Amino acid sequence: MIKTKVNLHKLAVVANLVLLSAFMIPAHGQAFPSKPIQLIVTGAPGASTDIIARRLGKVIQDQTGISIVVENKGGASGSIALLQTIRAPADGYRLVIAVPDSVTIYPLLKKTKPYVAEKDLTPIAQVAEAHFVFAVSATSPVNNLAEFITRSKGRSQATQLSYASPGNGTTARLVTEMLMARSGIKMLHVPYRSTIPGLVGVVGGETEIMATSIASAKAMVDSGQLKLIGITREQRLKEFQGIPTAIESGLENFVVPVWWGIFGPANLPVNVREKLTSIILNAARSDEMKSQLMALGLEPKSRGDEDFRAFLSKDTQMWQEVISKVDLPLED
Repeated sequence: MIKTKVNLHKLAVVANLVLLSAFMIPAHGQAFPSKPIQLIVTGAPGASTDIIARRLGKVIQDQTGISIVVENKGGASGSIALLQTIRAPADGYRLVIAVPDSVTIYPLLKKTKPYVAEKDLTPIAQVAEAHFVFAVSATSPVNNLAEFITRSKGRSQATQLSYASPGNGTTARLVTEMLMARSGIKMLHVPYRSTIPGLVGVVGGETEIMATSIASAKAMVDSGQLKLIGITREQRLKEFQGIPTAIESGLENFVVPVWWGIFGPANLPVNVREKLTSIILNAARSDEMKSQLMALGLEPKSRGDEDFRAFLSKDTQMWQEVISKVDLPLED
């Protein structure tokens, strides 16, 4: 009888330990995601990256119930937001949405690279693509790039026109440098902290022109403050037929795309990366998100994690060639 009581006591202790261990499973043992996901934006509120992040976050929440908390961290060509993501825990709860400016170009323009995207970040998904448009003040006398080039030529250094960009190491700067190299004009570069302040500078007459996306410029175009005089696309956009192509202005093969992608820190667990890719692609490929992107002049072109990783390698090589051709000096 005593032996039976002892055995029963042991069984009770074991059962209690099993139950206790079940309640003590750490957070990382829960199904991912089990809490809100923070999505850092490399630009200011109202710019294209911010618009995409917020609309994508809403679709994800509607589809899955997962809360996406958007946070803006502009500055230094988006590198501040990227560095914050690189230093975050590799658990999938801190991501960044970025463009080539911060991911591929910024490190290429530095003597000492602050990071290398291919080893310091985990590509999760590409969610959109677009082509650059050139924006001028609505009061500008020019209506296409050919007229702008004619107006810019033959000026002395004292009377040179100026152009805005969201910073030195940005695609917007590089595509404008490409415009100058291809057309033979010279302009003064005026860098701003981010896209929207740069466009405000164009509206206010601080600069003459800025390369940007339709999504970033649309509100100021709709309000009559800006007009778009060229797009770096092979054909005009169906939804924005009023914007002439750079090719129509005599700039042969002047086609420059830009993408938006989502990244996490390096070494994300495979199951977390795959789950995030699935969640994001389902949202990006939904009819709702596609129609919203197209209304903004963006193209709903998406890539999964492995395809996106391979694409990034080619994209980095392309921008390296562009930087070499326009002969930009490396920065400290």
